[in-house]
Amino acid sequence: MKHQSIAMLFTNIATYETACEVVSANSWKYPVYFSEFKDALDLANGLIAKGVKVIISRGGVAALLQRSVNIPVVYIKYTYYDFALSLEEAS
Repeated sequence: MKHQSIAMLFTNIATYETACEVVSANSWKYPVYFSEFKDALDLANGLIAKGVKVIISRGGVAALLQRSVNIPVVYIKYTYYDFALSLEEAS
């Protein structure tokens, strides 16, 4: 059963795919959603209407949601150093 109170929402396909992989690899039950930026607020409001209590996101969409919704938005920050470490680990 998925934890419906927490959802992840991304507008970057690579970040979305990475989140899906991480959730699956850890057997977590959190739903992960992809949206175009222009549709992200509508999707978030729909998730909230269905009972989501926390949204995890990053970048501009996280900033938009933090300003626009009345639930906590957890901002995922990563840097190019994080990408470099990931590439090194994958090699």
